[in-house]
Amino acid sequence: MELNLELLGVTKEALTEMVVERMAEIAETSAEFSEGNLTRRIKDLVKSHIDARIGALAEVHVLPRVSEFVDGLILQETNAYGEKRGEPKTIIEYMVARCDTYLNEQVDHAGKTKAEETYDFRPAKTRLAHMIHEHLHYRIEESMRAVLGSGMKTLRDTILETSKIKLDEMAKALQVQVSIGK
Repeated sequence: MELNLELLGVTKEALTEMVVERMAEIAETSAEFSEGNLTRRIKDLVKSHIDARIGALAEVHVLPRVSEFVDGLILQETNAYGEKRGEPKTIIEYMVARCDTYLNEQVDHAGKTKAEETYDFRPAKTRLAHMIHEHLHYRIEESMRAVLGSGMKTLRDTILETSKIKLDEMAKALQVQVSIGK
């Protein structure tokens, strides 16, 4: 005798409905499909989509305009009353002039300017020379530490090896005699 759904009194439609109801019940009680979790996931997806879309639009429409604005920007120095003085400069010319001023500014032996070290300021060199000096000092110091570290390791290994050899030679030279006294 074969066992089938009709003998049990269950129709296909009723079985399908029971399976769907059970799956819905599992989905409702599951943490993965809880209302708060689904809401958070939907918000995250929407936010990431909006961010990507705004980024794409900005790349096409806004950023080229900003580049044009920055490249075409003309700066003019003024006095305290707003009257123009000096020559107008593009942003690139202004940045180069500021860089030149910064790198050629006089500093003391610690790299401080007169404004930073108002008491007993003694100019020693330009900021660029100080920066190069500090960089070279750092690199030389690091190299010396590395050389000394490897030299100390080599020296330690050599002393250890020599000590082992000498101890072996001394052990071979020693002759132990055992005598039993009467």
